[in-house]
Amino acid sequence: MRVRKPLLLVVLAMGLVLGSGTGLQAGDARTDTVPPFMAVAFENTVMSHYPDGGWVKHWFNRDGSYEGRFSDGTRITARWQVDRDKVCLTRIRPGFMIPRFCSDIV
Repeated sequence: MRVRKPLLLVVLAMGLVLGSGTGLQAGDARTDTVPPFMAVAFENTVMSHYPDGGWVKHWFNRDGSYEGRFSDGTRITARWQVDRDKVCLTRIRPGFMIPRFCSDIV
């Protein structure tokens, strides 16, 4: 299976820009300060499209859980958190070779 780097289009799709800050994870005592680009993702589907026609549907939940479905049928679950200018996934299942995957917010 070829793993594509999920390009999170949350900010692009919503037209928002992330300011610098410290790490924040859903479920943190500071969840009321979740950056706006993440807050708009809750209860919505975020789509990533690739030049080869493939896609990934992303679901970020307020409780810190994440689900992803790839166009080839692959499904993953994870925990998400914001780390400065990146969205990071940890506890990815089924298990990946890396324990943490971060993607730039563009």
